[in-house]
Amino acid sequence: MQDFPQYSLKRSKNYTQIILFYPFLITIRKGPTMKTKNKKTRRENGQGTIWQTQNGKWHHRRLLGINPQTGKNRYITGHGQTRAAARIDLEHKIHNFETQGALPLTGTPTFSEYCDRWLTLIQKQVKPRVYETYKGEINTIVSQLGGLRLDKVEATHIEYTLDQLSIGRSSKTIHNYYIRIRQILTSAVQHKLITHNPAHQVTPPRYEMEDTLILEQGQPAQAIKAINHVTTPNSA
Repeated sequence: MQDFPQYSLKRSKNYTQIILFYPFLITIRKGPTMKTKNKKTRRENGQGTIWQTQNGKWHHRRLLGINPQTGKNRYITGHGQTRAAARIDLEHKIHNFETQGALPLTGTPTFSEYCDRWLTLIQKQVKPRVYETYKGEINTIVSQLGGLRLDKVEATHIEYTLDQLSIGRSSKTIHNYYIRIRQILTSAVQHKLITHNPAHQVTPPRYEMEDTLILEQGQPAQAIKAINHVTTPNSA
């Protein structure tokens, strides 16, 4: 008597069958062996890329040109249980982009990513000089908070950030940083990316108003005359 079982192996395109003869007859049938793949990506003229994943969901992506801030291609993608639903979702997102000027966010963005979106939204609402001021302030803030996921930002992070940025800066500047953080997080709450604004739990930084110099009668004319004397070259 042999100490090991004898077997026969049969293979076909759709299944594998193994028959063991020792110590008794056992048949193992496994199939199908073919893997299910995503449907191939299909490109339609001017309509972007359409594909279907293994779970049956359809996706429709379109290129929206170059992001002027990053220099990279930016895409927008619609999703749906049917091909038509994915196209409708895509068109809805494109409409929002054209009216609001910002791409929809997928998942929970980092603080830095949402700051980029907020700047895009606010750009049409303020004067160019104000926008550049906001942008400069946010670039400084992002150096401390930028890597945190938006829903992970807590009051302690904001307090630490303001403390670190206070080195070598005026109290008024730090107060402006706080206002900007609060504005951005309030916007995130409105877009339902976070449930509350942690900046409201932070005591606003105090700052001292600079003294205003009030000139007495005759002093404005003297000041103008002095400036003209300095800026105008002496005649020969």
